[in-house]
Amino acid sequence: MTLPIRDELKYICKLMWQSFKIPVFYLNDQKEITIEFCGNFVLNPLFLSKSSWLTQIGGPLPDERSPALYRTDYAETFISVPVHTEGDAGGIILIGPSTDSELTEAMIVSMTRDLHIPPNLHAELKAYYRSLPILTITDNLYAAMHLHYMLFQEKLDPAHIYRRSQSLTSQFTGIEDPILTISERRQNTAMHHDAIFEKKSMQAIKEGNKDEVIRNWRQLPHYGEVGLLSKTSELRSRKNLAITVITLATRAAVEGGLQYETALTISDLYIQNVEELKDSKSVDHFIEDMLSDYAERVHQTKRNQYSKPINVCLDYIFKHLYDPITLNDLARKAALHPNYLSALFKKEVGCSLRHYIQQTKIDEARSLLLLTDRSISEISTLLNYHDQSYFSKIFKKFTGVTPNEYKNNRL
Repeated sequence: MTLPIRDELKYICKLMWQSFKIPVFYLNDQKEITIEFCGNFVLNPLFLSKSSWLTQIGGPLPDERSPALYRTDYAETFISVPVHTEGDAGGIILIGPSTDSELTEAMIVSMTRDLHIPPNLHAELKAYYRSLPILTITDNLYAAMHLHYMLFQEKLDPAHIYRRSQSLTSQFTGIEDPILTISERRQNTAMHHDAIFEKKSMQAIKEGNKDEVIRNWRQLPHYGEVGLLSKTSELRSRKNLAITVITLATRAAVEGGLQYETALTISDLYIQNVEELKDSKSVDHFIEDMLSDYAERVHQTKRNQYSKPINVCLDYIFKHLYDPITLNDLARKAALHPNYLSALFKKEVGCSLRHYIQQTKIDEARSLLLLTDRSISEISTLLNYHDQSYFSKIFKKFTGVTPNEYKNNRL
């Protein structure tokens, strides 16, 4: 891939600067800056000059001819694009630095601590980060594609750039043969926990069932081990487990009705908190409290949608799903006339009481078919469908398949 004349390269660099308002540099094969468009550029205070700073940026691999994104140790993002001009040994266009989100005071303080940056540079470093343009990873990818196409009239898949960027921004370490590890676990009867455990736990959060979440979590030892998530520290392993569980619980809570942004904010706070814990026992208690909190938040979210009489009915149905439930039972609990309760329920919930009870029972039947080995006949009886053919008819009405078909095709 070559450019006909060097003047075109300068023009293209200028267009990129004018379009994206991010510094653009061209470094020749000696890593010397020969073209630059950078406006009110602020130099990273940890370096003495632009040259010493830019030469620490990872460039494209020698045998590659496509762009890559590069993330420095200082949370700076660069676009790196190799070029070969006519009569030139070749060089690299670097676009950056940018950051993919605004760095908060706490994030900058944490970075200065982690990188052992001298206190006398903290103020300058904060000013530097405040000066950086914000460009998401997606925007960086498309800027890279934009530049590449101007240079070579060649279309690129953003996924290709991203995959290549991964090889530049991280050091991959090979893992041990998993077959050997599994063999050793079999010999010691120490296999990972059953997938059913995870499904039951997350289902309980989606339903807002705090008691079931806690009961299931405390049964974890009966389902197998959680796996070793750090070779060097038991505490780190437990913290990694906690972060994994937080991620799963967050997803389940969103599916249960918790507002997406709220759930993610809670997740961020929990992950920050777990890092402050000092021993494994505290992490175990933390996980239980976190799961309980997510389930309670989902429960409250569901309650807040309806009036008090309807919440009374929903609570009763939830707790007595395996019992016969009649309109008169619910009317007595809600202290309303049956006809008025029926009308109010349909107005608030959007379906009749009968439909809601059937739907809830069938949802429970699906969970039992998915998560247990109970027979269809047992499940039908448990849910007070004493006629199995009628149970199958209702099940198909709500799911589109018979219980037997659902059971045979379960994951």
